[in-house]
Amino acid sequence: MRTKNAACALQVRRNGPVTVVAVHGALVAGTATTVRTRVDEALDVASCVVVDLSGATRLDCHALGALLALAGRAQRRGGALRLAAASPAALAALAGYDLLGTLGGAEDLDTAFAAVAAVALPDAAERAAAG
Repeated sequence: MRTKNAACALQVRRNGPVTVVAVHGALVAGTATTVRTRVDEALDVASCVVVDLSGATRLDCHALGALLALAGRAQRRGGALRLAAASPAALAALAGYDLLGTLGGAEDLDTAFAAVAAVALPDAAERAAAG
């Protein structure tokens, strides 16, 4: 499903127990509410969400605040939210606010997906680790 705002387009797809929300464009004060709503809806369907920032051209403090709040919501419900594949602009914003450790962003999409899938399916993760 696609949602389009003047400066930001979102593509949402479900992949098993995880929903991936791809951001294309500027994630800023004017678009943060739309992103928050779509990710919030994704958390209602799947407890774990990966936000793909490879197409993000800009992130500001409003967007980062929304993503932090969503990560907290996911955690309180026993899920997880991770950022992945952040563009250079998104990485700079995340690093500038010291949020890479908290929200992720530096890892690729597959790594972030595996991390949140382990939260969604802890038994499967334990079986895989046991080999």
